[in-house]
Amino acid sequence: TQQATALIAASRAVPSVLEKGDCFSAARAAIAQALALVPDHGPALLQEAQYFVMMAYRNGDDPDRGEALLERAGADQSLTRRERAEVAFYRGIAARTRGDESSAKSGFARSLAIDPTFRPAMLATMDHQRG
Repeated sequence: TQQATALIAASRAVPSVLEKGDCFSAARAAIAQALALVPDHGPALLQEAQYFVMMAYRNGDDPDRGEALLERAGADQSLTRRERAEVAFYRGIAARTRGDESSAKSGFARSLAIDPTFRPAMLATMDHQRG
């Protein structure tokens, strides 16, 4: 999971869209390897869920697959406070993908209640208030 995190972070500094794609492909392979070793590893499930939820959000698809992974990730009692905030945040994104803004706001609020410094949840709340 650390390798996947590093690859995703590196993708932000790469100007080429193709090279960004290479970073994401390598990150997904690292996540798959982590899950092959420990199928219920919460951080790896969370990373996989993030991918599927954001793909659904960007493409207007059904976020069910990502939500199922979030459910499994959330069951891991070893998740850090930040990771628990991420689970709640991505549940909010999945709800927003479905057009359920009330549940989305609830997810973002839960995320901020867990970790008040979690910037993506702050931004998701602010961005939608302006729109």
